[in-house]
Amino acid sequence: PQTVDTNLPILTTAQQALDLGVEFTRHFPHPVCFRGMVTYAERGASMIYVQDESAGIRVVYTNTDYRPVAGQVVTVEGTAAAGTFAAFVNRAGVRVEGTGPMPEPHQASAARLAAGELSGQWVQVEGVVRDLAKDPERAELFVSSGGLRFHAVIQPFAGAALPTEWLDARVILRGVCWTEVDAESKPTGFTLYVPGTNQLFVSQSGKTDPFGQSPPSLSSQPELRRQSDSRVKVAGVVAFHSPSGHLYVDDGQGPIHARLLVPLARDNPRAQYVERPRLAPLRPGERVEIVGAPTAAMFAPLLQDAEVRRAGTSAPPAAVAATIGEIFSGRHEGRLVTLKARLLANETGQAGALKQQVLALQSGDTIFEALWEFAGTNTLPNLLKNSYLQVSGICAVQLGELNQIRSFRLWLREP
Repeated sequence: PQTVDTNLPILTTAQQALDLGVEFTRHFPHPVCFRGMVTYAERGASMIYVQDESAGIRVVYTNTDYRPVAGQVVTVEGTAAAGTFAAFVNRAGVRVEGTGPMPEPHQASAARLAAGELSGQWVQVEGVVRDLAKDPERAELFVSSGGLRFHAVIQPFAGAALPTEWLDARVILRGVCWTEVDAESKPTGFTLYVPGTNQLFVSQSGKTDPFGQSPPSLSSQPELRRQSDSRVKVAGVVAFHSPSGHLYVDDGQGPIHARLLVPLARDNPRAQYVERPRLAPLRPGERVEIVGAPTAAMFAPLLQDAEVRRAGTSAPPAAVAATIGEIFSGRHEGRLVTLKARLLANETGQAGALKQQVLALQSGDTIFEALWEFAGTNTLPNLLKNSYLQVSGICAVQLGELNQIRSFRLWLREP
């Protein structure tokens, strides 16, 4: 570790340490001594978050006899050092001065928190619980807020039961925001660290049966195109279900696109998880009910974090002959369309556990893609470059500036 210059002035607030920045503290570590309140204690990591009247900051301490608890008033004496995203206090000694009420939180949107604006700060954010898990020491929530998703860790968490009544509940959470970054230290999201269930407030109860909503909404209703964290119910006939979790249905008024809920990873053998029935691949023509959260959409409604229940069978939606002009108008977004095009290239790549075969196609002056997802060896037939193909697939437009359609692709349903 670098030697601290004892001639440097001692910083007396958390904000002064943060203001030094990562680059400066990397080369010039500063002595720090300030008084504040513990907002969260990371068990087994010798790390706490402390908030004073100026700001909140991460503190790594060295005194082994210290037992941190949220709500403690402490004096922190250490060194301002460089973290991956913000300065923090390193090699600190922590002295407990008493206890007190938790400070007033910054009320912030998930978008601000994901952008890294309030890293390390005591904040309040509202959202809807999508999934949850619990081990003997803590709980983890998967929360949707303003169309964004984040994880919230609640620790300590007393009791043995998994609180499934929180599913689909609208909650207010108070905790410490910690910014997640990529290899270039740019924000990619955040985790909220909540110091106990007394910092979670249910503002709207969850649904014991989300499929019990009635009547089903129709794709023609405008509220299905407005962003909402509350899930709604629709019903329709399956046009396509991709291996990567995209589902397209037709509800009789038009197409609906649903992205299936990805539950929390079951990577903790000591934890309890929400048990959901496994969804076998859906075939075109199956009738289904879907609950999902609408997101802003120009054309076909898009539902996020969707769950599905089978409801019977019907005739599958038929492919519609489409022109390039019609596709660029947006009228066929989410529909099964068919058109003729010339093959320019054919490439296969890996996308996680799946393989993707991409055909570059040209119709008139327009170049677009057709995508086939598969596992194993179920590739498309051997196709010669410059062949003319009749291609049928689900139309997915790609928007550019000013919400103008700049391109599109077709999801192929079968070779």
